Amino acid sequence: MAFAAAVARASEAAADDKAPTDPCTKARVRIEGQPDERWSLAIASACRRLTTATDRDPTAAVHLIPSESDLLVEVTLADGRSTIRRLRETAALEPTLDALVLLPPESNELRAKGSAAARPVAAPESETLESPETAPRSAPLRTAVDFGVELGAGVVGRTAGAQGYLSVGPEFQAFVRAERWLFGLTARWDVNQWKEGAASGFEMETVGVGVGVGRRFGIGGLDLDLGLSPRLVSETQTFESDGAENTASATDVRFGGFARLGLGRSKLRFALTLDGELSPSRIRRSIALDPALPSLPSWSAGLGIAVTWREP
Repeated sequence: MAFAAAVARASEAAADDKAPTDPCTKARVRIEGQPDERWSLAIASACRRLTTATDRDPTAAVHLIPSESDLLVEVTLADGRSTIRRLRETAALEPTLDALVLLPPESNELRAKGSAAARPVAAPESETLESPETAPRSAPLRTAVDFGVELGAGVVGRTAGAQGYLSVGPEFQAFVRAERWLFGLTARWDVNQWKEGAASGFEMETVGVGVGVGRRFGIGGLDLDLGLSPRLVSETQTFESDGAENTASATDVRFGGFARLGLGRSKLRFALTLDGELSPSRIRRSIALDPALPSLPSWSAGLGIAVTWREP
């Protein structure tokens, strides 16, 4: 397989002596499927380290599972306890395996005592030893859930309705990530909307806030987020009538969706954004704030660019 060949090539390139045996086989590391090619060097290096480590827990079984472009590390002990870690960066593989597989210094000291520590000790007559069946079992380790926070700000160009409203304005996002799921808030401000052929003195702005639920998909070194985002939108129009300036507003509930493409995997990165929304109450009827004004839009779509920051 291509990935296995890449691991073998990485091992040969890093070793000075002959290494006829797959380092991961010698290290008792099982690899499921084909991890992303970027993991080949890190996996080969980690396997070589485990092969030569003298303080490795001999009962620990290591299982590497690809998850899109990420890598899941599953470690299971002889007593049935297990844990899973999701890794996004290749540099995190060796430290993660060290923490899960290598024994602490005190365990090495006890093991180094050899037969002296291994000699059976007679139990006092008043003391009853528990059998393996009655001894309490260690509680299984909890599987860690990968949480994170993501904040973003950008500029969006938007078109709205058949009336041809156009606008440019800022947009803000705040999401909590749980594994591949995203939950958060969105806000935008269409500072100035204009329409060709509108009456003299016509001005319009729109403010929208919403909640978002999405799912992330890894595509090589990119992150594609797809989700739904119902929103509450407030539209304000200002116009001149009989020499006086008048202002009117309307509030609308809209159902929307969004797509966001994160460029790269660094903490601070650029993202391309696309979103659309539809007003159920305006699908079959037209609403105008004043007979002299154009009707309000029933839908809008936006395309923008944002800067996002995430932790971790």
